[in-house]
Amino acid sequence: MTATVVLPGLVRTHFHDAPELAHMRDEFPEVAWLSAEQVVESALAAVRRKAVVVTPSAKYAVAGTLMRVTPSALTRRMRSMRSR
Repeated sequence: MTATVVLPGLVRTHFHDAPELAHMRDEFPEVAWLSAEQVVESALAAVRRKAVVVTPSAKYAVAGTLMRVTPSALTRRMRSMRSR
């Protein structure tokens, strides 16, 4: 038995058509979104490779690495500035 964790980022689905999530469509640029097909292809390839964790997009893999190496005080400040 194996398990693969998929860290997809933003994925265009009908889920985001809900009125409660409509703001997300406007808050994030089109380039930030992945298609469901991209995520599925990457996830299945990772399962075949027996990868434990997969990030289906290079841009999200880079962002995740940057977030891990950025001091948490700075990321908290960036989040608080965004919510204003």
